[in-house]
Amino acid sequence: MPAPADAQGGNTVTETIVSPNSQRVWKAHKDGVEQGSDWRQLGFDDSSWEDETMKFYESHGTVRGNGFYAYYFREEFEITDTFQISDLELDLYYDDAAVVYLNGTEIYRSIRNNLPSTDDVPVGDVIPVDYIVSVGGAEDYYVQIPADSNYCEQGCINDGATDPVDASLLVEGTNVFAVMAWTRPTSDLGFDLGIDVVRDLDVPLPDQININELMSSNNTLQDEDGDTPDWFELYNPGVDPVSIDGWIVEDSTSNWSFPDVTIPAGDYLRVFASGKDRKPTDGSNLHTAFKLSKEADSLRLIDANNIVRDAWDVIPRQIADVAWGRALDGETITYLASATPGATNSDASTALPPVLRPFSNRLFNVGDPVDLQIDAFDPEGEVLSYAMANNQSVTVDATSGAITGTATAVGEFAYTILVTDVDNQVASQLVRFTVVEEAAPATPLMLNEYNAVAPTRELSSGSDVAFGQVLGNGGDWYEFVVVDELLDLRGWTLQFWDRDRADEILDRAASLTFGDDFLLAALPAGTIITISEDRPDDLSFDPANGDWTLNLRSNTDDPGSMFAVQESFNSTRDDQHVEIRNADGDLMSPVVGETEAWDIAAGGVNGGEVMNLCMDPAIGDLVDPATDYFDNAVSSTYSAPNECEYLDPNDPNGVAVISFTQDFAALRATAGLRGDVNCDNTINVVDSLMIAQYSVGNRTDAGSCPLNDPTTEINASNGDFNVESGANVVDSLLIAQCSVGAGNPILCN
Repeated sequence: MPAPADAQGGNTVTETIVSPNSQRVWKAHKDGVEQGSDWRQLGFDDSSWEDETMKFYESHGTVRGNGFYAYYFREEFEITDTFQISDLELDLYYDDAAVVYLNGTEIYRSIRNNLPSTDDVPVGDVIPVDYIVSVGGAEDYYVQIPADSNYCEQGCINDGATDPVDASLLVEGTNVFAVMAWTRPTSDLGFDLGIDVVRDLDVPLPDQININELMSSNNTLQDEDGDTPDWFELYNPGVDPVSIDGWIVEDSTSNWSFPDVTIPAGDYLRVFASGKDRKPTDGSNLHTAFKLSKEADSLRLIDANNIVRDAWDVIPRQIADVAWGRALDGETITYLASATPGATNSDASTALPPVLRPFSNRLFNVGDPVDLQIDAFDPEGEVLSYAMANNQSVTVDATSGAITGTATAVGEFAYTILVTDVDNQVASQLVRFTVVEEAAPATPLMLNEYNAVAPTRELSSGSDVAFGQVLGNGGDWYEFVVVDELLDLRGWTLQFWDRDRADEILDRAASLTFGDDFLLAALPAGTIITISEDRPDDLSFDPANGDWTLNLRSNTDDPGSMFAVQESFNSTRDDQHVEIRNADGDLMSPVVGETEAWDIAAGGVNGGEVMNLCMDPAIGDLVDPATDYFDNAVSSTYSAPNECEYLDPNDPNGVAVISFTQDFAALRATAGLRGDVNCDNTINVVDSLMIAQYSVGNRTDAGSCPLNDPTTEINASNGDFNVESGANVVDSLLIAQCSVGAGNPILCN
């Protein structure tokens, strides 16, 4: 329904449903075939009729047929709250004659002696389509119905249409206006209709129930369980009790229906929005199946006929233990001076301090840019000022609250944000910055991918299914790639951080420390390590035969075997950070994931995406957390090189897509196998002999693979088969035993 237009005096307004010359499209039937009476009724199927844009006009020579029959027009309009409509006003243009119907009832017939009188053809009877009009109409004039009801263009005539239109013909919802317009022989034909309604705003709503008050950050009012859930209040302002059986209340994401509950006249009904879904018919402790959001929400009340009775479409951020509602149960909706569930509302508040949205606890790599915004508002709309003393290279704009600069001081620090209004009322918040030191010059273990896809969503990750779900869709997992020769992960720690978007709190979510298992002692470059909660350990690791993947289970309730310290974790959400430290506690990679620098550069990973490393890593590379990672809502490649799909950050229009397929072939070509000193990708008696020769000084260390020549010197780092003290005769003996099937199966495998 369009917004109210010009006021009429008192408490009435004129509302324009459609303006003259509106360009609105009507349906038209123009072939001179008699249509009878059904065409003017609601529900008539006019889909085969032509579309015509108003204002309609056809000049002499273009009017169809023999030039003296009528054209039919009809159009449907949505009109609501018809109980308030006291008058209906029309502006009708026609040339040469017209008859108008509302919902099938005749409401106007031109009275220029060019249509039959009501004595000859009674009101409502069908006037023949080929009735010959003997008197022409006034060109380009609009007739006001009723006469003098409203302003019309200079020169318009009222045609003596003094009888008002019966507004009670309107129905709630869809209404149809139907018009026949005739032309005289060899003449032209025109039609247009403007429609206004006059509303009496003093007419009380029938059985009206108002949303009257709510609190979505409740720490005080308890329910029957002793909890303090969200709540809202309904109010019956009428003189009769109202049953709300089957009515629906909905917020921005969910809805809930009421049981057979009646609200007495002038009384209130408090409802807990707790998520508990309880419907006692006495209305004492109703609980919806949803909760309200304190950040921003909406609330709508819809009756059993699907009519919206009250709607708060924009509810701003809420304040702890401060109610939002109708001041004194009236029209003004604002923060209230006090909460009054079940009673008349208080007046508006005039003494509330500023309110801050939390964003405490931030994790930075040293040197990261800082670009944050203090999110605060004053309930009374007063101007605010901002401050935050700190020892970083960071400044706070006192007017806007923007925090910008660079994280330069390593350590964990607590800073206090101060927000002050013009009345010197202050809101404060403790903010913690953790800034990690500069990482090692190369990244030997890189985060390759992690899942943020909710279990109910899917990515195109192929047909590989684990635990009933396509891999990469649902479940919690991280994926790493080894980027070093024979990396010893024993004692290394992975620290997972998680920032909850609801309150912007970044916390240490889980810590995993690799155990002392021999399998972790010398992993070749190109090894993919997946860490999941849902999948069991998969330790069938055989790079020589193409199996480069290890899956390690981390689950507190059902632990895997590869972690000395393990916790359950949750990766199916946004705002993940990963910190990697070796057994000595040294930072071996910059903190990666959705870091502050990455957010500034690329945005955020949502609940339908994975985070991908989109580069081909090589030994000696230092990963860049801001530029080497991208979010991907297209595909997931659990335990395999990534298939990246991301928006080109250099495209000024933000639409170009880059597709990148990760390739580990070069990385794996440099990988050494533990015991393979001649780098022929095989561990056998040749390696045993060469290690023995190296141990007595007959061969020297030639460095990294590939060598692939048994006559050359050896790659001594590969020769430390038992990962103890370098290549020596013990390693030579162990390899010889393995090559003939007599060795320790843990070492040989």
